[in-house]
Parts: sequence; structure tokens; C-alpha cells
Amino acid sequence: MSTPTIAPGGVVPPAPTVPDMSVTTVEEPGPVKAVVAVGLPAAGAGTGALAYLIVGWLADFPWKPLRRPMRFVEDLPEPWGLVVLVAAGAVAGLVLVGMATYERLKVTVTAQTVTLDRGGRFGTFFDGPAPREIAREGIGAVFPDGKKLVLLGRDTRELARESHDLNKAKLRDAFTAHGYPWSDTDPHAARFQPWVEEDPSLPPAAHVVFKARQKALNKGKKDELAALRAELATYGLVVRDEKKRQQWRTCDVAGRL
Repeated sequence: MSTPTIAPGGVVPPAPTVPDMSVTTVEEPGPVKAVVAVGLPAAGAGTGALAYLIVGWLADFPWKPLRRPMRFVEDLPEPWGLVVLVAAGAVAGLVLVGMATYERLKVTVTAQTVTLDRGGRFGTFFDGPAPREIAREGIGAVFPDGKKLVLLGRDTRELARESHDLNKAKLRDAFTAHGYPWSDTDPHAARFQPWVEEDPSLPPAAHVVFKARQKALNKGKKDELAALRAELATYGLVVRDEKKRQQWRTCDVAGRL
């Protein structure tokens, strides 16, 4: 595990080991994508076929939303009942493939920028969000936080916090090869403290945001959590979550609180 050296502008970066014009991409391996793309629809179709074998029992299932469609399938002449359930299972599998593609992260690293690209590009409303490009000159630290990749600015503000299923060693190698300030852990972890209501060291307006964010955290509302995280950043605060508890620290910016 690397022990980062902390400088006023962030972690001291290593010397690059690849040419300036090199591009390194870290993404899920092709075989994994193929297994997801083929396996989920196949599993869905298989589940549909299994459901057909027990359709009579499912038609009498106590859960009403399931009972009516199963009775409809049971009344269909053979083989249409089987066809309907297999097709429905395959479609459900395709939906899961779309969701997995939408959540998939690709990281592209060059000497000048880091590009974070989530989701496929299909030219439809199934597209993921637009890629984010972050300039190298503004990055003070890069590190993994569990299943998330975190980029900090030179003022220690969070520039990005992206969930992923990528290989951490490949991410580390990509960033260090291009001379980015990589750390195996959060270099500012010791500065975090639990959020406590009415803490006098925080402004009242920040407490309002923390309270709203705690409710969103308890309910698992990811989009709302991200929006409120960004709002706390306007107060010069960085927040992270540990088992439904919020922790915070200040950025290295004077006069924010």
C-alpha cells in the first residue's frame, strides 16, 4: 500500500512512466460485458420457463398483482403460455442489461485530463449521462473509497465520487503511469468528524442541508444525496457516509464557514 506524501496542493505525484500522448482506459473486461449481455436475458428466459411449470400454483399465490396475470397465462392454449412467460423473462433480463450498462463506468486517463464516462451510447433515452472531463492541473489527489473512485481538487474539495466495479490495481496503474497523485486511501481521512445536530462549528444553513441529506441517506435516494453533497460543497464542506452516518471535513479554503 502506498503512503502518500501530502503537499499544500495535495498528494505529491509520481513521475510519469508513459509518453505524454499516451491514453490509458480502464473499463470492465469484454468477457464480463458479454456474460452480462447474454447471461441476464438467458436467465430471465429460464426463469420464465420455470414459472410456466408452476403457473397453476402462482395463479393461486396470495399476492394479488401476481395472481391475475398468472391466471391469464394459465388460460392460454399451449404453447402460448410458455412463449409469453419466456419472452417476458427475456425482456426483463434485457432491462437489467440496460441498467447495468447505464451504471458501468469507463475511466480514460491522459497527461492532461481524466474522463469519467458512465453508461453506453445508443442514441436513445437509454444513454448514460454525458462524460465528465477533469483537467489534470486541478487534481490534488486520486484514491479509492470502497467501491468508489474519488478525485480531489488542490483545495481538497471533491471533484468526483463515482461508484464502480473496476479493478483497483488497474486504476492505480493507470493514474500513476500518467503521473497523477494516487493514494491507496483517503489522505485526509483523519480530518473527518461525525455530523452532530447543532454543532456550533457549522453554520445553521449547513445544518439544514445535513438534516435533509440524512433523511435522503436513510431512504437511499442517490440523486438527492448527490445534489445535497454539492450544496454542502458551496459551504466549503466535504461529506462522506459511514453506515448511514454522515461525516464531514472542511476544504483547504479560508473564509468559507
